[in-house]
Amino acid sequence: MLLVDNTGTMRYGGRGEMTVRGIQEFVRLTEPGDHVSVLSYGEEAVIELRDSPVAIEDDADRNRVVA
Repeated sequence: MLLVDNTGTMRYGGRGEMTVRGIQEFVRLTEPGDHVSVLSYGEEAVIELRDSPVAIEDDADRNRVVA
């Protein structure tokens, strides 16, 4: 489960970009059979992946999570 801070403070100092890079790296390191869910929060919590959790089987699954 990735919990992503989407509050206003993440817009400063490159924090948002660093968060995206961290998510990309995390997803890159997943192995077949892993499952990934992404939840963001700001004003309210939001499940970012419709079919959460995503079962990681190949690069297409990784790309869907990163997108």
